This record gives sequence, structure tokens and C-alpha cells, in this order.
Amino acid sequence: MDSPFLSHGAGCACGGTREATSAPARRRVPAVRTVMLCIAGATVAVAVVAVLV
Repeated sequence: MDSPFLSHGAGCACGGTREATSAPARRRVPAVRTVMLCIAGATVAVAVVAVLV
């Protein structure tokens, strides 16, 4: 590699300055995913308790 810097990726928004031109948007986790993760966590907890008892 000739350059110590990596090449810009496809769709890079830095404008050649290596600085982001706009703040990244905050990602929100959909409520359905949160509910599914809670159910999965509760299921794992119940399974662990069932194995230990």
C-alpha cells in the first residue's frame, strides 16, 4: 500500500476532508425488537432456573 491512509469508502460523506459533513442520525430500536429481546431474556432466565432446580 503506497499511502498510510485508507481510501474513501463508497458513499463517503466527508467531502475529501476526512471530517463528517453532517452529524450521524440517531438510530432508534423499534419497540417490537425491544419486546422480543425482553421475551427472549425472560425465556433464557426461566430455562436457567429450570436447569438449576
